[in-house]
Amino acid sequence: TLEIIQKRVPLLSNDNKNNFYEINNYMFYFWYRFVPFHMSYITSGRMPFFYQRFVEDRLDSYMEQVFTKICTDYLSLYCPFLPMEIAQIGSWWDQSPLFGDSLYIPIVAVDPEENQALFASASYSSLMDVEDYIKIKKASLHFTSMKARYYYLFSCKGFTKQLQHLAAKENVFLFLLPDLYA
Repeated sequence: TLEIIQKRVPLLSNDNKNNFYEINNYMFYFWYRFVPFHMSYITSGRMPFFYQRFVEDRLDSYMEQVFTKICTDYLSLYCPFLPMEIAQIGSWWDQSPLFGDSLYIPIVAVDPEENQALFASASYSSLMDVEDYIKIKKASLHFTSMKARYYYLFSCKGFTKQLQHLAAKENVFLFLLPDLYA
């Protein structure tokens, strides 16, 4: 199969009502996001106009999802220094009555036998700050059975000084894009 469409279920969830389907192939994702509604510009040879008007300002939004996938692959396949074995990796989300709002963790890796979890977030288009870390840490409280928690943040643009200081104190791992290819 081509596996173009993927069913997404929150990691470690038994709730069949909290899932959705998404395009899993990023070439198709790009195509269906930008091309069909603007085909006349492409077929008439006005590619620069098409790009400037319909793609350029939306490219960062598209790349957020792609960068998150790159970071997920890095953790599951290439990262040379993980504090735990990864048995499962994915995303997690919930509409929480405890916190009263929707919670989302882009990358969650777990080792259920050792009760360890790694929580991560990725930002392609903006500087990550303390709020990004607090959101992930707050959402990770739903994983009550995990005795060890690790936090990883990935960014293409960098991290604020406040986040760098906090990360050093709380043992949060920060990765820039070049770190993924070192």
